[in-house]
Amino acid sequence: DLYGAGMSGITAELLAYRLLRVGLTAFAFRNSNMAHEVASGLSPGCVAIGLSISGLTVDTVQFLKGARSAGALTVAITNRARSPLEKAADFTLQASGLQDHPIGGTLTSTIGKIFVIESLMLALGKAMDKP
Repeated sequence: DLYGAGMSGITAELLAYRLLRVGLTAFAFRNSNMAHEVASGLSPGCVAIGLSISGLTVDTVQFLKGARSAGALTVAITNRARSPLEKAADFTLQASGLQDHPIGGTLTSTIGKIFVIESLMLALGKAMDKP
């Protein structure tokens, strides 16, 4: 399951679509209440992915913490190293660096996350023997 707020929510939906295309079950949530409810019901063998440009979005951090507490493997996709989101995750995929705190999501920061997603999907496709 995936969660992101604002532009990161749109990016989460893109990743969910890409995961579905290779045959994996994936749901993206942009509503934090739904995301938190789902996160608490995850179990070992599940993966939760939180996306945040800044790595500071409280709801996204809480989503990963809840999923981790439930036993899920957690992954952060963010543009900021050493962020609260990174600390809440088992693994972090870092997109291009972030100079300043963005005011709202920016498309330039989103492009970095899309590159990370496409790289992940390329590797996953090879591992699963799918194009």
